[in-house]
Amino acid sequence: MDKPLVTFWVQTVFAYMFGVHGWSVVLPQALAGIGSVLLIYSLIKPSFGRTAVRFTSLITACTPIAVAVSRTNNIDSLLVCTLLFATWMLFQGIHKQK
Repeated sequence: MDKPLVTFWVQTVFAYMFGVHGWSVVLPQALAGIGSVLLIYSLIKPSFGRTAVRFTSLITACTPIAVAVSRTNNIDSLLVCTLLFATWMLFQGIHKQK
């Protein structure tokens, strides 16, 4: 396995809640794609300002591979969102140390 098993659990929970449909399996990936853009926004804004964060968020949201992965049942967008969340937590810890 090259992906964490927890991401498959997320798909299973969504399929259990909404039934097994194409959209119920893709919904976690779409939400993770949106969450990734929001996490990029919160990571970049304190250091680089409003203009840079808007440009970076736009690029992240419109990158063809990010759009393609967020539209499939492949769990890569959940992996990216998890890694960005871990980076956000690291930054929060560093800022609290100062």
